Amino acid sequence: MSSAREVAPGLVRWTTWHEEWQEQVGSVAVETADGLVFVDPLDPPAELGTPDHVVDVLLGAGAKPRATVDPIRLCPERWLGKATHDELRASLRMLLERPVQRVLTSHGEPVLRSGERHLHAVLS
Repeated sequence: MSSAREVAPGLVRWTTWHEEWQEQVGSVAVETADGLVFVDPLDPPAELGTPDHVVDVLLGAGAKPRATVDPIRLCPERWLGKATHDELRASLRMLLERPVQRVLTSHGEPVLRSGERHLHAVLS
């Protein structure tokens, strides 16, 4: 496990080796009004303490089967079962109505600036 780093106030990201995927994957902890929330936590650093909530997420826009130079991209269509990339894009377009600053992917580096622009590019 690499050390945790604060990417914004109250938002911590760490990476852990995923044996099945043979790569480092990211997890996130965020302080909310409802307490500490771990998102997709793999081997969380002990210094973060015990979460009040744990959320497991599969968000296609952040999924990358292997880290690439693309800031974000859609997951492979084969991961979607009977759904298509067009259906995935349509289901995620509501994110463009929000003021997105960051996109925290589990594969590759997080997008810490211009998240809205990168989301728009992948969802258009």
